Amino acid sequence: MTDWDDIAKRLADFGVVERDRKLATLTSFGVGGDARIVIEPFDKNSLADCIRIIWDENLPYYVIGKGTNLLVSDNGFDGIIVKIDGGIDKIEHLDGSLWHWESGASLKSAIEKCIESGFGGIEQLAGIPGSVGGATVMNASAYGVSFFDKVKSVEILSRENGIQKFSSNELEPTYRGIEIADGSIVISVDIALDRVSPELAREEIAKYLSLRAENQPIDKKSAGCIFKNPEGLYAGKLIEDAGLKGFKINDAMVSPVHSNFIVNNGKASATDIMKLIEIIRKKVFEKFSVELELEVKTLGFEL
Repeated sequence: MTDWDDIAKRLADFGVVERDRKLATLTSFGVGGDARIVIEPFDKNSLADCIRIIWDENLPYYVIGKGTNLLVSDNGFDGIIVKIDGGIDKIEHLDGSLWHWESGASLKSAIEKCIESGFGGIEQLAGIPGSVGGATVMNASAYGVSFFDKVKSVEILSRENGIQKFSSNELEPTYRGIEIADGSIVISVDIALDRVSPELAREEIAKYLSLRAENQPIDKKSAGCIFKNPEGLYAGKLIEDAGLKGFKINDAMVSPVHSNFIVNNGKASATDIMKLIEIIRKKVFEKFSVELELEVKTLGFEL
């Protein structure tokens, strides 16, 4: 039987530790039960140390960033949440066009900081409300631009090899993903940006933020797009054409603004949201013979 109090004490040398933290407070959906332990490591070396304890003890763990693409079960997670955030968020100019971004940094903040120095080229991604680590693992994309259009290399921590650097080609980036071993953790990326006019780049960001505000329910609790777009199709249009725009279960609702978003209108549970996901998949398959694949990550469910 795991002595969670003892584990928490050991981990406290390497980060801020909380016991029985409600995960609803760490996700943009605002739902989810408790985790046994949440740790936010002090820095990347502390991250490696705390993960080594977790690996040596064979404890269940899950790594999160900003929690903007995650649906956690109402039962929570019987393990350790490793939250990569403020201690691992450095943004540094290396040389020429090359920048070093740590995974806990906000993607928007990283883009904006580089623009201040006259470097950009991915202004289209500034409205994605996640971390650099999340953007890396998901190969975030918007308005025809993908994160890996600019990423040159990625630093990854794995159980087998410790911290290693991989070229972007080695990770074989695809739509909404990269080739990374289960349990591995993105530490940082080196990214080659273009020379830009800060003023024009800020105008570009404002334009794309305005487009998001018009076409996405950014004022509601959600986790972004729920489903990946099937090849040659749009998940949102399939959902809308299946007659599900505005459909709801309690306070979980298919957004009237964008049908590939599920919003929490106040008191939705994770169970409500998952039931709605299942109904959407069933109705879309019945009408179009298309199986929708989740884009949002799930934790604590038996799928």
